[in-house]
Parts: sequence; C-alpha cells; structure tokens
Amino acid sequence: MNLLLELIPLLIFFASYKLSNLIIAAIIFSLSTIVANLISYLAYKKISYINLFGAVVVSFFAIISYFTGNPIFIKLKPTVINVILSVILMIGVINRKYYIKHLLPSGAQLDEQLLRSISYRFSGFFISLALINELIWRNFSEQIWVNFKVFGILGLTFGFLIVNFKVFKKLTD
Repeated sequence: MNLLLELIPLLIFFASYKLSNLIIAAIIFSLSTIVANLISYLAYKKISYINLFGAVVVSFFAIISYFTGNPIFIKLKPTVINVILSVILMIGVINRKYYIKHLLPSGAQLDEQLLRSISYRFSGFFISLALINELIWRNFSEQIWVNFKVFGILGLTFGFLIVNFKVFKKLTD
C-alpha cells in the first residue's frame, strides 16, 4: 500500500500537467502528497521520514514556483532532494551512524560493512539522479523533463534495485 500511496501523487502530477501547466501540477502534486501521507498515517499510525521530507520539499518548491511564476524551482526539486539525501548518507558513513537503516525493512540483518556498502550505493545513485535531472531539465523540453520525472526516475530506481538485488538479499539472509 505504501508504494501505491507514493505512486498515486506522481500519476496525479502527470495528469495535472497534461491538463494545465507545470506550476499548477506541482501544487496539485504537493496537495496529493500531503493527502497520501495522511492516509499512510491513518492506516499505519506513522509516516516515514523520507515521505514526510518529500512532502515538505515538494510543497516548498511548489509554493515558491507559484508565487514567483517560475517553474524552475519545480525542476530543481529532484536535484535538491537527491543531493541532500546523498549528503545525509555520506555524513552517516563518516560518523558510522548509517542513516540508510531507516529506509531498510525492519528485521534486516544490519552489519556495518553491509550498511556502509548500501549507503555508498544509494548515495551514488542519488547523486546520479541529481546529475541526470540537471542534464534533462537544462537541455530538453519541459514535456521531456516531466516524462523523465514521472517515468524515468521510477524506471531508474527499479533498475537500481534490480542491479543491487544480491546486496539487498543479504539483508534477509
């Protein structure tokens, strides 16, 4: 259900963009993300930190874009989120705190070497997403960027998880 609650706002964003413009779609995306978090809270009595963080950042950039009339802030949002997540993970590695464990399933076998490896992998993935986002929004049309935001990031994420399946499998062994 969590995956569905994350995908629905993204699909609403895509449909809203097709029916209006990027700024209106971002406002609707922000509202639908907040509603998804509320539904998650009602269903599970908790909201994940990453989903809460995402809702705050989405709302912040949507509001800035709305008041300035400039959609560039919406296009920067994936870059900012991914860079922040990467930096947080690397700070965790440096301090041996391994914040990645908060994103992993409960009951996972969490030894330090595996946590460090997964942290490096996710950090590199997040930086890669940030760089790809910058490349696409700066060099291609808004429509191509929206398609990338909705479908490209999702596809890259699934690809990343598939490529790293053996590492993630070690969590349950």
